[in-house]
Amino acid sequence: MRIGIDARFLTDQRRGIGRYSFNLITRLLGMNGDNQYVLYFDKNFDRSVLPRRGNYECRCIGNGNSIFWEQYYLPKQLRRDQLDLFHSVGNIPPVFSQVRRVLTLHDTIMFHPGLCSKGMRRYNFYFRTALRHSVKKIDRIITVSRNSQEDIIRLFPEARAKVEVIHEGIEKAFHPMKDQNKINCILQRYNIKRPFILHFGSCEPRKNTSRVLRVFHRLIDKKTIPHNLVLLGFGGKKSGLIDTYLNKNNLKARVIDAGFVPEEELPYFYNGADLLFYPSLYEGFGFPPLEALACGTPVVTSRISSLPEVIGKAAVYVDPKDELEMCAACLETLHNRQLRERLKADGLKRAKGFSWEETALKTSELYKEIGESKRGK
Repeated sequence: MRIGIDARFLTDQRRGIGRYSFNLITRLLGMNGDNQYVLYFDKNFDRSVLPRRGNYECRCIGNGNSIFWEQYYLPKQLRRDQLDLFHSVGNIPPVFSQVRRVLTLHDTIMFHPGLCSKGMRRYNFYFRTALRHSVKKIDRIITVSRNSQEDIIRLFPEARAKVEVIHEGIEKAFHPMKDQNKINCILQRYNIKRPFILHFGSCEPRKNTSRVLRVFHRLIDKKTIPHNLVLLGFGGKKSGLIDTYLNKNNLKARVIDAGFVPEEELPYFYNGADLLFYPSLYEGFGFPPLEALACGTPVVTSRISSLPEVIGKAAVYVDPKDELEMCAACLETLHNRQLRERLKADGLKRAKGFSWEETALKTSELYKEIGESKRGK
């Protein structure tokens, strides 16, 4: 089969969709088989990170506005390239295209505007309109959790038979580390001293960072822990509300904003942390808690959305809107040695159930199924 893939997310800092794209695409290219791939970019890309195989080619088409790229430049090129199938990996497909299409719809966050950042809300109308017009025409929808599958079917009942769950994986770099000097060396680059609690935040309300700060304030106000709080994911830009809270409550010295950390350094942060605090209000999958488990780091997270499905019994669960419960859970997890040991053992076992090789294999099997159904018509 000749298969096209939207590869734009390989060119940016690899957050959720970028990491999914990179790990899926590199493993698909590395698989033995007859498939030929065409990777579509909107800017020049360093191909050295891709496998040296002869089973793919790259196309750099269009530029500028992502909407024009998705709905004009891309469909125009797809018509020329005579594909058997095209895979949109980042939630939005080309609406008007005659090529058979697979869409990875990671979550339905755009249908929850109160949980989105202002930047995402400006994109909402386009996203929702494109998706509504595409659902009936798309051949299959991949999503990354049963929770997201239920959300999609609730919004689009007509898509029930098309939605398939293929869990995301975890990289082998996430594992317990024994070299404490190396861990400390990486942390020192960010002026981080142990002990600390780790939180992946952003300006999106769904990450619940404002409540995390209030819970942390309670913990240190009672002088019950010596820990600092390390924030990852902001890219050096915090919302005005967060900065105001830190200044008003004299927390600047105890809260470190490490910004966006390269993927290769993330395992050192997990291994250096005493706890990952991740009370998200909405997730499609949830990379950070799973990565923490793989590193043997205890996790306190939400008992809602996809998180219990992905993490299983390997975390302490809380109501992400109950600050007193979150405070108590963090204290118990930090101070109860027996609980920490149990969470570590359960977490390491749980993390072994997720691999990118399995993700790529199931995705490739879905491509094959669509191709065979086409030949059968």
